[in-house]
Amino acid sequence: MPGGIIEPGLTYKFYHIINFILLTFYALKNRVKHIHYPVDPSPYSLFHCVFLRLLGISYSLSIVDSSRTKPSDFGFFRKLIWKYSIKYAQGIEFLSDGIRKNISCIFSAQMSPSQKTSVSPCSFTDYSKAHFSYEKNYDLVMVCRLHPKKGHDLLFSALQHIKELGKSHEVSSIGIFGSGSLETQIRAEIDKLKEFNISLRKTNDPFAVFAKSKFLLSLQTDENYPSQAILEALSSGAGIIATDVGETYKIVPDKVGFRVPHSAVDLAKTILHALGTYKVDYSKFRLLNEFVTTEHSAERFSLYLREFILESAGQDS
Repeated sequence: MPGGIIEPGLTYKFYHIINFILLTFYALKNRVKHIHYPVDPSPYSLFHCVFLRLLGISYSLSIVDSSRTKPSDFGFFRKLIWKYSIKYAQGIEFLSDGIRKNISCIFSAQMSPSQKTSVSPCSFTDYSKAHFSYEKNYDLVMVCRLHPKKGHDLLFSALQHIKELGKSHEVSSIGIFGSGSLETQIRAEIDKLKEFNISLRKTNDPFAVFAKSKFLLSLQTDENYPSQAILEALSSGAGIIATDVGETYKIVPDKVGFRVPHSAVDLAKTILHALGTYKVDYSKFRLLNEFVTTEHSAERFSLYLREFILESAGQDS
């Protein structure tokens, strides 16, 4: 399908409609029997279950969003899209057990025993830009949307505790990268913590940021797996400090980082310990890079996804 970035609005809606019309012509012209939608239910999968399904073209879905854990996480139209897309899908594959559990609970009425369901063996990313650097510009970084569930409030509470302990000097530089609804609030919090060198900015090259960072903070309230940022950080040699929620242990085992309770005091203690014992080590970079490129490779995922799609389409692999 044609790509591009269009701002939300009327033009954005027409873009989706035109895209689906082009998809329909392509499917009919080439006698396509099955289509897989790789990133969550969308207007395309909704249009498919209303139109293309009636023409005998089946479809399957990947569901990758770990932030939707309860019905209130869906607006009316978004819930409608997910409800009918899930109901008529031949197969649904989830990027983690946690995602499957949450979605199966929210949309239990739509999911059928006859549907092919599966859980991915791994997440993955493109590691071609990963590289090592002896220069470390940041002690800590967060690279994510500025969203209430991402844990920025937990970080600021931990920094406040470090400040009260009189150990602000032990954390030299913090980078917060991203954009979102909390930007104004986060800037206000940064202004309150002038003892720390905290910057808020955006980046188009997270690998460059991670290569020059000691630790990535992944502080989500419900789930850190599967996190693209964690994979990118590990491939660049950055250690991980993550909240021990959901299936975080799968992507942050003891050898690659620290898992902490969702507690400001525990996070503060872990930050001070991690920075106090940190050493720039090329062999550590090789260990972390090998972990993600072996366990979370695109090759491994593509073989799994190919088999899932063929089974959902009713074909032999």
